[in-house]
Amino acid sequence: MLYLLDRRRPVLIDANAVPRYWASVWILMHGGGLADETLKRKLRHIDALYEHAARTGLQLDDVLGSLDFAALENVLESFFIALRNAPEPSSQVLNRWNTAFHFARDTCLRLSKNPQVRTSLEHVHLQVSRLDKLYLGLRPKKKRGTAQVRAVPRQVIAELLDLIAPGSSSNPFSGESSQWRVFCLVTLLLYQGLRRGEALVLRADSIAASPPQSTPRVKYWGRSIGNHVPTCPWLARQSCPTTPHR
Repeated sequence: MLYLLDRRRPVLIDANAVPRYWASVWILMHGGGLADETLKRKLRHIDALYEHAARTGLQLDDVLGSLDFAALENVLESFFIALRNAPEPSSQVLNRWNTAFHFARDTCLRLSKNPQVRTSLEHVHLQVSRLDKLYLGLRPKKKRGTAQVRAVPRQVIAELLDLIAPGSSSNPFSGESSQWRVFCLVTLLLYQGLRRGEALVLRADSIAASPPQSTPRVKYWGRSIGNHVPTCPWLARQSCPTTPHR
């Protein structure tokens, strides 16, 4: 937990009120150039890593002091998963992860320079490089955009057509003419790709047909002319073509 000495200087202590050793070293090495509130915020992030290690049955100071990279990887991995799976992640999740990871990383690099450490400098740097590859670029709070529906499922289309089919018991329109009008509009919008402005200015002769040539089936197409109702006040605001097209 965070404790203030003389109401000003912060220090991290454990449940027995003993200062956390490597956190105290980090304060001496990195805390001098930080504002008071920034230092307190970073220490809270580091303390969260200490608390998480304690819940897993490990003392983070012992893990760092012995350069036990296998245990440190387990602590960092489970700490990241805990942050990632938080039910209500805050905007400080990424800052907490970065601060805690760099604290562990910098402590290991600092220990590697100690001539009394039995672990070789090359081995420490290899292990730190492994930590960088595993955890340096991770982001606990991934930005999730809204999923865009790129295609309407076939089952949804079938249910829609059954709903608006003329004479259907589930059709919300009571009049027969309204049912056919809505059915035609939805069919044109759905299968012909018409925009709303194009569908609203269709006339009775907008659907043309051509006689059969190579096949016995009659071909139909729609055409929209945007300037054939000059007196309509809302027509000018529609995004419809001004020349006939198929």
